[in-house]
Amino acid sequence: MLDNILQNIEGKAKEEAEKILSTKQEKLLELEENFKQDFDQKKKTELVLLKQSTEKEVSEIEQELKLKNNFELGKAKKQATSDVYQKVVEKIGAFDDQKFKQLISQLFNEVSGGNAQGEIIAGVRTAGALRQIVGPDVVVKQELNEEGFVVRAKDLDIDVSISETVAGNKEKTDPQIIEVLFS
Repeated sequence: MLDNILQNIEGKAKEEAEKILSTKQEKLLELEENFKQDFDQKKKTELVLLKQSTEKEVSEIEQELKLKNNFELGKAKKQATSDVYQKVVEKIGAFDDQKFKQLISQLFNEVSGGNAQGEIIAGVRTAGALRQIVGPDVVVKQELNEEGFVVRAKDLDIDVSISETVAGNKEKTDPQIIEVLFS
């Protein structure tokens, strides 16, 4: 009988131990599953944040590159148009005497209506052409460092140097030059 009681107690103890062990294993599996879910969720969250951060950085870099590109393109356009205007000034300087005198005469007539008084400061070649165009009342001084001239009237100086005349047309011609050079 004592053996029966002991066996009974031992059986119940085994049953209890198995239940405890089974519950422990279930809880461990549940904990492991929860850990995996939490880890996966955190991993997904970190990946989303990393992706967003990376996309933002890429967008900022692209924007910076576009700005630099636009700046460089603007610089290139400005330099190209300046080069074109410089070549125009050089080509005007290379006109034969007749064509050069014709240009100076046209500029003089536009500025003065063909009737100037006072003095004119001119470049070397321009002074020679102007002396043939203006009357004896007008003093033509050969003091300008470039071709073209400056008409000095009472209260006003009118700059008709070749470089200023060419530069004065920039607003009209820049878009056309840029279109030809960059299209």
